[in-house]
Amino acid sequence: MKKLLQIFLVLCTSFSLFACNQTDESRENPETQAQFETYLDELFEEEVGADFLTFHYTLANPEEKGYEKPAVNWGSLTLESTKQAIEDSKEELDQLHEFEKEELTGDQQKIYRLLEIQLEYNIEYENYYMDYGFCFGENKVNDNLITNLTEYRISNKEDVEDFITLLNDVDRYISEGIEATREMADNGNIQKESEKEAILEQCRNFLESEEIEKYFHNEVMQLEELSDAERSDYENQVTEAVANNVKPAYEKIIALYEELPVADNQGSLAERENGKEYFEYLLKTQVGKERSVDEWIKIVEEEVDDTIYSWINVMFSSDIDAELENIELPADNAEDLVHYLEGCLDEEFPAIDQVTYRVDYLDATVANDLVSAYYVIPPIDAPDLNVIKVNPSNTDLVDLFSTLAHEGFPGHLYQNNYAVQNDQPDIYYLLDNLGSSEGWAEYVGMDAYRIGNIGSEDFQEYMRLYSYLNRMLNEYIGLQVNYNGWQSEDIANYLEEMGLVSDIAQALYEDAVLRPAMYAPYSLGTYEVLSLREEAEDALGDNFDALSFNQALLDAGTVHFEIIEQEIDEYIENNK
Repeated sequence: MKKLLQIFLVLCTSFSLFACNQTDESRENPETQAQFETYLDELFEEEVGADFLTFHYTLANPEEKGYEKPAVNWGSLTLESTKQAIEDSKEELDQLHEFEKEELTGDQQKIYRLLEIQLEYNIEYENYYMDYGFCFGENKVNDNLITNLTEYRISNKEDVEDFITLLNDVDRYISEGIEATREMADNGNIQKESEKEAILEQCRNFLESEEIEKYFHNEVMQLEELSDAERSDYENQVTEAVANNVKPAYEKIIALYEELPVADNQGSLAERENGKEYFEYLLKTQVGKERSVDEWIKIVEEEVDDTIYSWINVMFSSDIDAELENIELPADNAEDLVHYLEGCLDEEFPAIDQVTYRVDYLDATVANDLVSAYYVIPPIDAPDLNVIKVNPSNTDLVDLFSTLAHEGFPGHLYQNNYAVQNDQPDIYYLLDNLGSSEGWAEYVGMDAYRIGNIGSEDFQEYMRLYSYLNRMLNEYIGLQVNYNGWQSEDIANYLEEMGLVSDIAQALYEDAVLRPAMYAPYSLGTYEVLSLREEAEDALGDNFDALSFNQALLDAGTVHFEIIEQEIDEYIENNK
């Protein structure tokens, strides 16, 4: 089975159906269009069936579509499998180009372009994976494997048995990654001390935890079809698999990283051979916008300057500190705050049908400081299985309120269900642009206090600007570190010039080095969304309204910004 659209295993985010855009009818060819639809259907089935995890997370009832269940395993981490995925992408791009784009409908042309972009990104990865493609690290195999296990949907006895099979496949899977990592190291791909320590800490924490066993126990106890004896037997199998297979695999990762050489140069991508090019690649693939890094630096610098000026003006025009201390929220827990936000959408966001969801708290053994909350996307054929997971250590409800708007209403949960209720084609679930998805969620999340009518207008604006400023400041530093080689002293000087505290410069430097481009979808994606809104406001003047703009943005979908810009241009023309 080929895996074309995503070379590495990630949790997919869906996006919505494009707004209709007809092409020149004289060029349209119904036969070509029908063939293209068949091609998309076949591609979806092939991609979903290419690995078991994608199959499981995408479909709750695959038998209803007649899809064959793939072998229950984690897939492959060999270098050969990566090379093959890249070659498969080249072949698929050639097959895509066999279609005459001009003969397709407007909607088909947009899908064509999205496929083209994704496949081109996959192919370009050939230039970087040997130098930067270590299997392990933050948000890589060691992290994702545990997340996939502790979010694994267990609905019946077959799911239980598949879960145990996956546990028993962990050692084989991790061992492939270890071998690939050794090959990359032999090729000159050398770890930094910060990367090494982060991996070792994550793996050691896991070895001391019982998060998989706890998760499985909670899930299996809810299965009424199982007898007590069956539950006990399955729990024993899980405990044995974790002890004899999973944890020994993580001990192998620890042993590997303790023996691998550490680079003499502990610096950023800017200080590594081909690092600047790789950083530019990361930005465009994570954000979904073709801009040079120099262009991004100029944009973000201007955004920081403008935002900090506005923020300070708001801060000194009102007693914000007093309001922060005495602000009252409409509820004292995460679940009720999500419910409250659900009821605040009437004026600015298109209506959707009632949505079923639940708000859960992460187990303390799973939670970490980098995650406040997240939304678990349901299978495409089970849209009611919406879940928001909240970090229980996040006790600041004022801060959490914007996070719940980001993850819930009108953020990801609302965004996904809007798409579902507008009948998006299946192929869209395998394509996603993180920048536009997170850009939307940040755009509404940082405005949560105004949307929810919390506090004064000055307080609402203060919180919005504060959120955006934090994103842009961190992004600016990350850009300068990984492209222009800034050191901690450069960061300190910059912060002092901005009138900000500089004693966090070293921490900001280390974060930028360890996580290049990780935050770009949030900061730069937000910038792109806000720029589109500003363009619409300027062009439409009194004809602009937030409801129709937000609907146009949702209709465009969480896709590459090239496509969204076309949709917003059309929206502007239709509303002048």
